[in-house]
Amino acid sequence: MPFAFRKGFKAALSRITDKSNKTIDADFDEVETSYFHQKPASIQTLLKSTQFSRRELQIIYRGFKEDCPTGFLTEDIFKMIYGKFFPQGDASMYAQYVFRTFANSNQGKITFEQLVRCLSALIHGTSANKLMWIFNLYDTEGDGVIDKTEMLKVVQSIYSLLGKHTDPPYEEASVKEHMEFVFSKLDLNQDGVISSEEFLEACQNDPNISDALGCLHTTI
Repeated sequence: MPFAFRKGFKAALSRITDKSNKTIDADFDEVETSYFHQKPASIQTLLKSTQFSRRELQIIYRGFKEDCPTGFLTEDIFKMIYGKFFPQGDASMYAQYVFRTFANSNQGKITFEQLVRCLSALIHGTSANKLMWIFNLYDTEGDGVIDKTEMLKVVQSIYSLLGKHTDPPYEEASVKEHMEFVFSKLDLNQDGVISSEEFLEACQNDPNISDALGCLHTTI
């Protein structure tokens, strides 16, 4: 599972950044924004609110503009990007869960500012920041707790993402067994749901749980 977070996140988002290394806008403020229905925040605002350099923001912006000319990254585009990097499996459900953590309540689309703020938190944030992102990924209902159904859905989506390249090979029974093991370690008070406090405490105190979840492998 750590592989899914590490490679999946890096691979999918590299499409937005890598291809723009060939040519970089001289200055973000001078980039033509007439393509966008949604004008991005100024570079000064983003330099203050993220830990990216001016050059890094320029690179990400150029790729974003090419893939998202309306100024929004939609769920369909996000799924397409993930799918290209995981042709051996079905990336749609995992991509949907990741996208939801980025989009929040913005009606199924991500602005450039949202994207770079999220990326900055995941790349440069503290371990607690990254753990909370993973918690939100598993909290598919957005109600502040994780139950077994939610965890199983995300675990299944990761196995589906990897297709035949899982070790051990994908089997329904082994997926559920994996989920049950991790859930028992995280549900500290054994009440059938995992709160964010339990999640943070368990992951910070037991590296084996973090490894099982891939919690600390979100670096891009």
